[in-house]
Formats: sequence, structure tokens, C-alpha cells
Amino acid sequence: MPRTVKRPCTGWVGSRIICPRSERKRDPVPMSMDSIGSLHVMRTMTEYETQQVHHISGWKAESPGFIPGLIQRVTHPLVKLAEQAIPPDMVANAIQTAYSESTLFAHKEQVAEQAGVADIRELRHRELELCDALAEKLGVVASEQAMMVGAMSSGGGVLATTLYVKALLTHCLKAIHSIGFCYGFGTHEPHERDYALGVLLLSSASTADEKQRALVSLGGIED
Repeated sequence: MPRTVKRPCTGWVGSRIICPRSERKRDPVPMSMDSIGSLHVMRTMTEYETQQVHHISGWKAESPGFIPGLIQRVTHPLVKLAEQAIPPDMVANAIQTAYSESTLFAHKEQVAEQAGVADIRELRHRELELCDALAEKLGVVASEQAMMVGAMSSGGGVLATTLYVKALLTHCLKAIHSIGFCYGFGTHEPHERDYALGVLLLSSASTADEKQRALVSLGGIED
């Protein structure tokens, strides 16, 4: 319960006495065992998690050409796309079309089954090493598909280019969301879509400045 704590008067100014306003303080609320356990989990990391934190820190300082292995494999065709003069409207329309189809979230049930959970959101509380292994396994399939998509030619006119861009972006977004499933993220909430698009932007960054801007954008979505 709040209680009033009176503070002593400290002096005079002319004919007016100076008395600081009383403060209202709250009694300390005892922490439950669940809260204490949560704090313990938040403040400690396994050796594997510590290694991954160091790897991520190092990667952030690397040049844009260096992308983590799994993401590099599944989004490699984006490099080819980024080098072409593709109209922004075409890219935007392709992304909108991709999100209007259900194929982006087709792997959700498969991931849950392989992980042995009823809901993929349960994976948010599982060991990082388990999630990484699951993502790596799924990434093998995604990388094989990436090679097939990357082999498509976009030199057959506007229609062929449109189809190529749509297929490429759909593949990359599906792969990004599928990897996200492995870590317990797979809702249709706008912030998850924004995060996937941020990863897409990051993987296609060609300069250090573009990479840093993409990282800042991702950080804003996380917050």
C-alpha cells in the first residue's frame, strides 16, 4: 500500500518556509518464485548461447558480403536480383502477392511436428541449440530450392521478369518465415512480417551503410 513519507523543512526564503513536498512511496512487493526464476533465466546463458552471441557481434562488424551460412544459402538469389535494374513497384507488388498466398506459412505444422510441440510458439522457450539444429535441417531444403529459383532466367521480357521476381521473393520470404518457425515465431502479426522484410533487406545489402541501416531497422522492430 502507498504510504506518505514526510520530509523535514530545510530553511527559509524571506518569510516563506521551504518544505519539500511529501513523497508517496510504495512498500516493496515481494517477488514470486516464478519471477525470480525468470530473472535467473534472463541473466544466465549457456556456453553455446554465449558463443552465438559472440558470433553475432562479430558478424555485425563484417562487410556486407559476409552473411551467416544459413541465410546466405536461402537468400543467395537476391544478390542476382539486386544487381538488376528491377523497378521498385515490381518488387513491392511481388511482395504483396507473396503475402496474399498461404504458401509462406506452409511449413509451420511440419516444423511443429519435427520439434515435437503442439504450437511453434513453445519453441521460444526451448534451448537455442535445439532451435538452431532444427533451422539448419530446414535450411538444407530451402537452399536446394534456392538453387532452382536462382537458375531461372529473367531475360525473357517484362512478363518473364515479373514471374521471376515473384518466384524469387516468394521463395526467400517463405524461407525466412520457415526459419523463424524454428525459433517460435510464426504468427501473422504485422511486426513479424516487417521483421521478415527487414531480413530480406539485410541479406541484399551491398554496402556497409546499407547493412547498418538494415540492422537499425531490425533493432527498431525488436523493440
